[in-house]
Amino acid sequence: MKKAFPFFIFISFLTGCIQPSEEVIQTAIFETQNSIYQTQTTEIALTPENTSTPTQIPLEDLNLSDLIFQKYDLPSGYEPSQIWQNGLAQETLVNKAINQFTQVIEKNENDYIVVSIYIFDSEYKTKNLFINLENNLKRIYWETTKDNNLGENSLIAFDIHKRRGAHLPGPTPTIQIIKVVALIFQRCNAVVQAELYTPEGEAFFIEYARNLDKRLEKYICE
Repeated sequence: MKKAFPFFIFISFLTGCIQPSEEVIQTAIFETQNSIYQTQTTEIALTPENTSTPTQIPLEDLNLSDLIFQKYDLPSGYEPSQIWQNGLAQETLVNKAINQFTQVIEKNENDYIVVSIYIFDSEYKTKNLFINLENNLKRIYWETTKDNNLGENSLIAFDIHKRRGAHLPGPTPTIQIIKVVALIFQRCNAVVQAELYTPEGEAFFIEYARNLDKRLEKYICE
């Protein structure tokens, strides 16, 4: 009732015998509008805001197995197989990782993927591992290239292995050509190292790594 009082005074002036001045009229209008504005502002301020944020999983508790294998990433026939206690990298290079996991994804004995993920608590340790792995790949593999669509830093290496198979009738053993693709990439405080052994094409392997990179980014990058 108090906030409308200036407006009632204004009406009284208009209908009564006293003729208000221009200044009195403008003052009454201003006070009435200001009272209404203050009421609206108070009501808006009392409205609760949604300030909730998604729950962030600590990096050392992140389930890396679920990130490594997703059926839609790989051609039919690839399934999770062995879990290695030690990763692809030398133990001395990754012994300070706060979380690591190595998974074999297998189609058959001659067609499989090995994936290792290492997570660190500092950018320095992460870059140090990547540089060491990068130097190793360049030294071992005959062809290497970078992929601008993979991680913040990446390297892909290619090679061909010849494997002696079972004897067919006759003295000459069978020789199977196995393509080997090794890749590494860094995403925030994680380094991924993966190797593909296959007698077939390898294009799907690069796409798999890009999808893994996207999944990692959601969980480990702020």
